[in-house]
Amino acid sequence: MTVADTLHAAIAHHQAGRLDAAAEGYALVLRLQPKHPDALHLMGLVEHKRGNGDLAVDCIRRALRFNPKWAEVHANLGAVLYDLGRLDQAAAALRQSIALKRDHYEAHVTMGLVLLAQGRPVDAEASFRRALGLRPDAAKPRLKLADALAAQGRTADALAALDGLDDGEALTRRGTGLAALGRDDEAVAALTGAARLLPGDPGPHIALGNLHQARGRLAEAEACFLRATDLDPDSVAAWNNLGSLRQDQGRTADALAAYGKARDLCPAMATVHYNIGTLHEDGGALTDAMAAYQDAVMHDGAHADAHWNLALLKLLTGDWAGGFAGYEWRWKRSGGEPLPSYRASQPWNGKPKPGRSILLFGEQGLGDTIQFARFAGHVARLGMEVVLHVQPPLVRLLQGLAGVRQVVSRADAPPRTDHHAALMSLPHLLRLAPEDAAAPAYLSAPAAPRGDRRRVGLVWAGAAGHRNDANRSIPADLFADLVRGAPDIDFVSLQVGPAAKDLPGVPDLGASFTDFADTAAAMAGLDLVISVDTAPAHLAGALGVPVWVLLPAVPDWRWGLEGADTPWYPSARLFRQPRAGDWPAVLAAVAAALPRAEWLLRTRD
Repeated sequence: MTVADTLHAAIAHHQAGRLDAAAEGYALVLRLQPKHPDALHLMGLVEHKRGNGDLAVDCIRRALRFNPKWAEVHANLGAVLYDLGRLDQAAAALRQSIALKRDHYEAHVTMGLVLLAQGRPVDAEASFRRALGLRPDAAKPRLKLADALAAQGRTADALAALDGLDDGEALTRRGTGLAALGRDDEAVAALTGAARLLPGDPGPHIALGNLHQARGRLAEAEACFLRATDLDPDSVAAWNNLGSLRQDQGRTADALAAYGKARDLCPAMATVHYNIGTLHEDGGALTDAMAAYQDAVMHDGAHADAHWNLALLKLLTGDWAGGFAGYEWRWKRSGGEPLPSYRASQPWNGKPKPGRSILLFGEQGLGDTIQFARFAGHVARLGMEVVLHVQPPLVRLLQGLAGVRQVVSRADAPPRTDHHAALMSLPHLLRLAPEDAAAPAYLSAPAAPRGDRRRVGLVWAGAAGHRNDANRSIPADLFADLVRGAPDIDFVSLQVGPAAKDLPGVPDLGASFTDFADTAAAMAGLDLVISVDTAPAHLAGALGVPVWVLLPAVPDWRWGLEGADTPWYPSARLFRQPRAGDWPAVLAAVAAALPRAEWLLRTRD
């Protein structure tokens, strides 16, 4: 049998799905002609199907050494690399294929898949549209175009892209899109129809489970996810989503078992490791959480949420260098605040620029800006002119901050400066250590007279929209017990927002506040502030007013894991939950501390 006959026989086996026989045939051709490019290319494709990824890539790359202008083979190399999760290498191979043959349909489709996996849905959309320009009636690029549009939040456009497609995959996507628009009845109809068309496919059941979970129908969601695992016990998505559901239900052991199944099926899936990390973190198993987040970023170096959570745990455990370096991932995390655009100036790199001006901008919460405003003085001492661009309620408060030339509201356009940086990036840019955070009172308010009785301000709730508010806010009735138990103290409310009405009988100072300068003026007349972890706690600390901060068992990173003191605020004392959810114990400790508190010795005006 000639080499050509052997190759043709191997191709016949390959096309019939007899992969072992095909591999033997290609190997025989290569023993006879080691540089045979067709045999090398096809051997690579067979080895990919057989699960031998590295060998597949090696064979295809050897084929390209003999014919580097082979567009089809570059495209196949890109597809293999995409399947292996080597996205950057896949993109390079596909760009080469398209450069050699601009109308290569498969290369454009696979490039779209790569770009979508890289989190670049706008570029992915362009690739799928190019593929559709070559084959307008092709279903795959239309389905994937819908995915790219949905990833951009363009749900209506994604549904329009599916018009005319009535197969099960299209109905699954349509149902998901309708659910995102709140059109639940239509979504359920579409997903039910998809399940009928795809009787062995877990996808419609997973999508239907996601809909039920999002609407709080947890029992129905669980039934859908379990049905998906019955249809396909190897469905990573089904097990992962089942784990998420059980985590929502508070069933930690069951959630970990489901996540574990997903991880065993696909050890390289970063999202599963990330979810395991959140489960451990919720349960206070911080060492296990950190290990899971590290696994997530090992498998997906671009997983911003895993980098972010890992950074917060490093900060919580005192690793400032690693924590603040990872904190820079906040700009890329899902649902995070976007990086503001200050195009008229250059990002600052932390190096001294004497005589240059710099705009330092606030971000996230008001308490974050108050806390990190202390570092403006570090920048000013480098010889730079500092302008603050901060949230409107903080403008008057921060106008007296040492080293600051000007304070501008973020509701207004910033002045032109040479450089800009985020206040919360300064510890990283300046390479600061925890001891650098220690500062005496760095904000001030006009002195206020105080009477003979002790006055204590109370704050029991943070902003309701905060991601951790359920853990940091305290039921007002526990504060009511505190007030009743200390009749020799005049308590006042500094609470603002809807929760202010929850403590009747306590004078409400917060109702008159227009900004944080007003809050600071009120605090200047107090002997003590007792607050949950929210902006007034930071304000009291920055003013040097004694403040007792009430913390959950797993607190925000800035308070550390143990101890009653914090380098951030010398006037602060920390009261920690002994176990998750135990606010009564915290308030009991506060009540016991009030009669013998050092703040009783505070000098009065």
